[in-house]
Parts: sequence; structure tokens; C-alpha cells
Amino acid sequence: MKQDVYTKAIQLALRVGRNDNEISQKIVDLNQFCGDEPLVFNLKVKTKSHAFFMLDVTLCDDNKWRLIEANGSNAALSSTAHLGDEKRAQHLVDVFNTKDNSEKCAVIFTHQFRFIHLGEFFCRAAKFTDYLSQDKDAILRSCDEKIGNEQVTVVAGEIKEVAAHITCNGHQLLYKGITVRLISNPNLLPELKRMGVAHELLETIGKEIVHEQSCVALIHDKSLQQTMCLGTGIAPLKCVEAKSREECVDILSKARVMEQVLVGKMNAGSGGTGIEFFTPQMSDENINETLDQLENAVIRKYGPESVHTMFPIRFFEFAKAKGLNIEGKKHLWDLRMMVIVRPGEVDVSPCVVRACPKPFDGSYSKGRVINNLSGRVDPDNLAKYMLQNPFLKCSNFSDGLVIPESKLNELVISIVKWSENAVNFYCK
Repeated sequence: MKQDVYTKAIQLALRVGRNDNEISQKIVDLNQFCGDEPLVFNLKVKTKSHAFFMLDVTLCDDNKWRLIEANGSNAALSSTAHLGDEKRAQHLVDVFNTKDNSEKCAVIFTHQFRFIHLGEFFCRAAKFTDYLSQDKDAILRSCDEKIGNEQVTVVAGEIKEVAAHITCNGHQLLYKGITVRLISNPNLLPELKRMGVAHELLETIGKEIVHEQSCVALIHDKSLQQTMCLGTGIAPLKCVEAKSREECVDILSKARVMEQVLVGKMNAGSGGTGIEFFTPQMSDENINETLDQLENAVIRKYGPESVHTMFPIRFFEFAKAKGLNIEGKKHLWDLRMMVIVRPGEVDVSPCVVRACPKPFDGSYSKGRVINNLSGRVDPDNLAKYMLQNPFLKCSNFSDGLVIPESKLNELVISIVKWSENAVNFYCK
């Protein structure tokens, strides 16, 4: 008797939690951040391909929207949007169906190490497998299972564990000897690069087999993401790139003279790793110590080979959000928006607000300026710093900050323009 795919997903999630004793034993109920309103904004655009984005935006003190960064299928929390994971999984099926799927193949889902949203991740892999099974013989498996006789093997697991089974044959990636047809998480590519797999071909291969399709390079190019803001209504953040430690020091020394606060981000990082803040008060010694902290954090998470893939390090101007009142104190925050692009149309769905766990006091310590909560907040306290999106009529976000409806509508239009810019940039 064939095992139910959703039962299999639960088993895989529980196994990860059991094997990693630093993952909380509590399951985070993301339903508490959802509303019942069908908030999906669909607009017609001039695009010719598929793409997928998760944009983190904030409204700053000058009343302008700014893009903190764009993620792709590496990002969590799509289940907090109305039918978000269902739409995300179906979109991935739609992308899969644009490929030549006549041969036996694999679809890869990967998550980062010590990921806290395991329930969402494995259920999304199960949804994809379920939807695909309407037309194909598809089975969800872990990376330590043997491949069976199924037409499509859907593999779900931690990035390093899955990457260990991937090789390259010409212009194709192979998982345990079968063709990788689709990948849901662009961060698998830099992991393969660190391992020396298809080093020179990954960008070309990624355009064909990652959920973001032609826009896959944009997910890791945080500087180009800001260029895509031009003409959209989202104010672009100033950015400069450093390709070496020496260039980092030079950039930061000049910023100190200009009394600028800069945010340094490693290339192709995730989960808040490889991010540091540099203030005008820092001495040369402080700057070098903080760069050491950035590099050491990258090595701890990604291994010694990551010192070659962490560059270019990109330095952004600091975007200070309007204060969100939580228990009488002002916190910085961002709003995650899911964007699904198809030929000729874009769907925009509000997801969830994430607030920094500590109020902003001008010190730029991590808890006051980074709102990626993975590993930083006990799941019991997540509801305090994750809030419903402000598009909902009765959102608890509005208890701490009211954003006019006209400003929210402006954001939707701006995101659609940004997405159109991004897709058309790569499909010239």
C-alpha cells in the first residue's frame, strides 16, 4: 500500500527534529499569523516567463517604502499568505511542466541547517508531490532513501546532506545518477560551488532548473535588486560592493568620514548569517574586528571553503523603519510579500510582519536591527515578534503602527513593477 505523502512529510520533519537536538521540540503554529481574507492581488504585466520572489520591505521614517532584500524559494513563511503554500507549490508544478519530463528525474527541496519552520517546509514538498501525482508517478523521499521505480523522485532535506549526492555531467546536475529537473532553493547552488561541483556552469544551469528560473542570479545579487527598484515607487538603497578584505576596509573608512551607517552582507547567505553593522563611531580596530566576526560566522555555518564564495560583500545604507510600538517601545520591522510571476501576470500576496526582538535604541546591536528570528527567539515568544500583515482589516500589526490603505496599495503596485523589471531584465 502506497504511503500517504502528507504522512511521509510529517515523518521526515520529525526525524530532522529528533536528529538535531538544537531544534526546538515545539512546532510553531503559523496559522496564528494568517487571516481569513483572500488577499491576493493579481495584475496583468508584460512578462514572458515564470519567476518566484519573497520580498522583505519596510516603510521608513521618510514615508518611503524600501526593499530590504529579495529572496526566492529559499524563503519561509509563504504559508502565512492566503493559500500561500498551495499557490507556491502549484506554481512550481507549472514550472516543472514547462520542462522536458519524458525521462526519469528528481525535484529537490532543501532547507538550511537548524531550520525552525520544518512543518511548513515538508508540507510544501508534500503538496508539490501531491499535485504532481495527478499526472506523474511521483514519490517524496529523504536523501538517505534509495530511488525507486517512480518517474519523479521528490527529495526533501537539509542542504549539505542533499548536496552530497549531487554530481555534474556536462551541463546537467545529477542526483544519485538521475537528472535534476527542478530545485526549490537557490542556496543549493553556492553550496555546490563550495563543494567544487559544476563551479563554472552553475549560473547557466540554475537559470533552467531553479524555481526562480532566469532570475535566479538576482536572488544572490542584493545590489542589483536595488537597481530593479528604479521607477517603481520603492526607494532604492545605496550600495557598494567589495571583492576583497582590503576593499571592505576602504569602503568602511570612507563611510566613517561621511558619518554613514552601513550594513555589510555576505554573498549568497541566508538566515541572517554573514550580516554585520558598521557605524561612524567604529575605529579601524573595531572595523577589522567586525569583519572578522562576519567571516567567522560564515565559516561556522558554511565551512572553510566559504571564504571564497562570501565575496563580493555588499554594503548598504541602513534603512530605518518607522517604529512599531510593542509594549510601549519602538521596534524595527519588515513585511514579507510573496510574488508569483507567470507569463503575462503577477500575483502579490502579503505574508507576515517580523519585528526585531529588541527595541531600537541607536546601538545597532543584532537583536535591535535584525528581524530574522531563526535561532534568536524561543518559539514560545514568536507570536510577540511576528505579526499579521497590515493588509488585514483586524491585523494586530495595526495596534502598533497604522499604515494608510493608500500606502499599502502603493506598495502592491510598486512590487508588481519591481517584478516586471526583474523578469524583463533577464529576458531581454
